[in-house]
Amino acid sequence: MVGTTTQYAVIHLSPKEERLAMVVDLAALREALELAPGQFRLWSGGEAAVVPFVVLPDHAQEELTAFGHTLLGERPAAEVPAEVRFVMDEIGPMVWVRLQRGHLGILLEALLDPEAF
Repeated sequence: MVGTTTQYAVIHLSPKEERLAMVVDLAALREALELAPGQFRLWSGGEAAVVPFVVLPDHAQEELTAFGHTLLGERPAAEVPAEVRFVMDEIGPMVWVRLQRGHLGILLEALLDPEAF
């Protein structure tokens, strides 16, 4: 397909002190937002990844800090190994991210505003 470009949604993960964000293919996010309450999707590494703030452009870092989300035209190369799961909860869509730090499993999350995407 000529002229198509992939866009990526970037979402600030909580707790914010971790300074991590999730990057997800915008088409995969929009598809997941159609799930019924109680359903979930485990995203593959090709669809979503966790990245440190420092690899994001300055404007993206500023938008994440101010709004909790932004869009990028390119996926950052540096990734943090993680399991990324989209959950359509009854209160709304959310993302759960599980990181492994030594022998500890760390859970990060983000509540999503479907209107933002």
